[in-house]
Amino acid sequence: MSTDAGDRGGVVEDASAPASAAPGRPPLRPLQPLLQADLRAYVAPELRLHELVAAPSFDAVKAYFTDYPHVGLSTPTGRALMFHIVRAMQPELVIEVGTYHGGMTEIIARALWENGAGRIVTIDPFGGDRVPPILARWPDALSSLVSYAKFNSMDLYMDFEQVRRPFDIGFIDGNHAYEFVYYDLISLAKWIRPGGVILADDPYQPGVFWAVKHFLERHPGWRELGGALQAWRPSDPFHCTGGSVADSNFLILAAPPGIELGDRAVSFETPQFRERTLTGLELHLTPGNPRGILHAMVFLRSFGVGAGVDRPDQKMVTTKTMLDTDVSRRLLIPLEPMSAAEVGTTTVQSAEIVLYWQCDDSKRPLSLEGPPRPVVTD
Repeated sequence: MSTDAGDRGGVVEDASAPASAAPGRPPLRPLQPLLQADLRAYVAPELRLHELVAAPSFDAVKAYFTDYPHVGLSTPTGRALMFHIVRAMQPELVIEVGTYHGGMTEIIARALWENGAGRIVTIDPFGGDRVPPILARWPDALSSLVSYAKFNSMDLYMDFEQVRRPFDIGFIDGNHAYEFVYYDLISLAKWIRPGGVILADDPYQPGVFWAVKHFLERHPGWRELGGALQAWRPSDPFHCTGGSVADSNFLILAAPPGIELGDRAVSFETPQFRERTLTGLELHLTPGNPRGILHAMVFLRSFGVGAGVDRPDQKMVTTKTMLDTDVSRRLLIPLEPMSAAEVGTTTVQSAEIVLYWQCDDSKRPLSLEGPPRPVVTD
């Protein structure tokens, strides 16, 4: 193992012998540090994509991944780019939709291992017989960072509803048909942390390109980081653009720094709670909010658990709140109290909060630091 941090940006070249391969599979490279440089400056205050690609370490990492992993369809540039993004952003959780043979999974896991923290959840409904044996031959230090599930996307997002876990980086490489990609985008966008990124693979395929384009049009707070979509022209509508970084084969989308509300209704599902009465909403606004009217529709739903379960109960209330530019960042909106009905032997409640922002003098969005919270009492 040799290092040349001055000329190669802190890259550690792996000169040791490869690990033994499983029957019929190429060898797995030993788990050794690849990149010693600290890349966190490239994400302050947001991911500076083109500066990251120009980092001294990029070409050496690209060379390392040119013929490795031996499975997968990503380009060397795409592999090096993913590795650098994970190393720079220091994510707590990465979501991968589409495991295939685990090539990109391994790259992400290696970057997390070098970070010293973080996990990846990867799903593939067709990989139940394929993926676990791949992960089983990885070193424990690497495989322990990976959670694989034989899930499709809807299974994953239903699981998110239960555990309420935000993530930092999403990689969409599942079914490339428009409806599937768009569903992945809108669902992942619901759970991503402010400032996180989603990478959509294969923008040359029409389903991916148009899903991303329409998602950005309907979610104005989101941005494509490389400017790739600006090359699209209505006079040549089927000439889809390349990736956000040349030869990467990814469109990279950045989440806004907060949750933005505009001229479309946005729905938020709350975790279940046992308090009986919902009396208001609590919101935390980002600084510099515009003047306007915040409309809210709130549903209180009761579900019975155990023997003697009756039909579920639902109540609903609407309200609108005038907001001035000097409103407190912590906003409490009182609601006409709604009390849950007794449903079965044990009753749990959940709320759906639907918000719509009507700006007075422009289309400026209202930005929230996080999802709205119900104010509940016994």
